[in-house]
Amino acid sequence: MKTGNTIKSAKYLSGFKIKITFSDGRVNVFDYESMVTRDHEESVPYRNIEKFKKFRIDNSSQSIVWGKDWDMLLTLDTIYNKNKVSFSGRKKVVDKIIPVSIYVRQSVVDSLGGKKRVREIAQKNIIV
Repeated sequence: MKTGNTIKSAKYLSGFKIKITFSDGRVNVFDYESMVTRDHEESVPYRNIEKFKKFRIDNSSQSIVWGKDWDMLLTLDTIYNKNKVSFSGRKKVVDKIIPVSIYVRQSVVDSLGGKKRVREIAQKNIIV
């Protein structure tokens, strides 16, 4: 949705709040806490207030962005109309754990100290 406006300035206030001024004089205070604390890997670094403060206005897209590669961003429409932030995208996938039988030569089991010790070694070295 085009508003005909642009982001004139954005100033950090406190916590995860930013005061945004638009070219038509409108001023919105936007609280980004729900965005930063969401369960998405790209937002984790920005839970650190010092990193969060390093946002910038991208004039070409008229968005507030964080990170060199736009790790997080909010569009003009979202911040102008104070819309709820949408967290669309890939959902976290739960990887199933399946039982696997591993056959080990008796001589190896004996040299490692028995079945219990082999299980311990295997569990420590499994990639999860």
